Amino acid sequence: MVKLGPMKKLIALSALACACGSARAADEITSESKTSIAATAAEAPIPPLQFEPDPDSTDPYLLNLASYLDDEVIGHWTAAVKQVPAVDPADVAWDVARAVVHEADDGGHCAVAKGSDGRRRCLWGIPEWNADHAKAVLLAAVGYWEGARYARNVDDGSCNDPVWRADPANAPLMHITGNCDGGRAHSIFQIWPRKGPASESPLNVACDKDAVAVRYTAARCALQILRMSMMQSGDLTAYTGEQPPASSWKEETMRALDTGEGSWKQKATVRLEFARKALRKHPFHPLQP
Repeated sequence: MVKLGPMKKLIALSALACACGSARAADEITSESKTSIAATAAEAPIPPLQFEPDPDSTDPYLLNLASYLDDEVIGHWTAAVKQVPAVDPADVAWDVARAVVHEADDGGHCAVAKGSDGRRRCLWGIPEWNADHAKAVLLAAVGYWEGARYARNVDDGSCNDPVWRADPANAPLMHITGNCDGGRAHSIFQIWPRKGPASESPLNVACDKDAVAVRYTAARCALQILRMSMMQSGDLTAYTGEQPPASSWKEETMRALDTGEGSWKQKATVRLEFARKALRKHPFHPLQP
């Protein structure tokens, strides 16, 4: 039995008194007064719900960038095989576009310049990749290749769930999509969560276990890693964990991308050249002021 202290007893007794008083008052309401109350309630207008819309949802620039990704770029990429449920490309396009537009908000860990449109952007040190649409296509391309063409089991965290992974019924799907580095790589961007204080690395916060579990924040993490990799070596080897490509490997990989034949020896080259090819084939048309 729970014992109540003096103050709790007083609160409990007050609540009981209020409840009893309310019950008596309800019994005393006549049918005539009930009718009057109902009529008044019917006549009173119901005020609309007040809420603040998400600023992103009304940003024409962001909406145009997401539409470009969805309609002009991702929509032309080969979808996952029918045995593999995939994420809606529009959802991926939206999160990727948001991550790029908000890149300069990530704690000042990049050189920032303000464009003629007044928007702040991170500079990557390579003019080719300073534009928002180029970054967005590259980030989408990395998610496409790393995430088994946006496979749902990779995106929603199933691939990281030990129980799901141990179920024999899911083995055929993992045979197609991969096993997420034994369950350690998260999201369609296949990021290993970081640990440690922010003072050691900004990635320790941007890429912690909570961030990589959600597609949008995982995209923001992936974008930071891509930027660091490009500024470090001009390629994606720091992202993929590979050595800088030998020229013969790069040539063979690019030939395989163009012809569909040969060996794709360098993951970093595959992702980078895939994005470049998409940018050449599908130019971006910014909104006119």
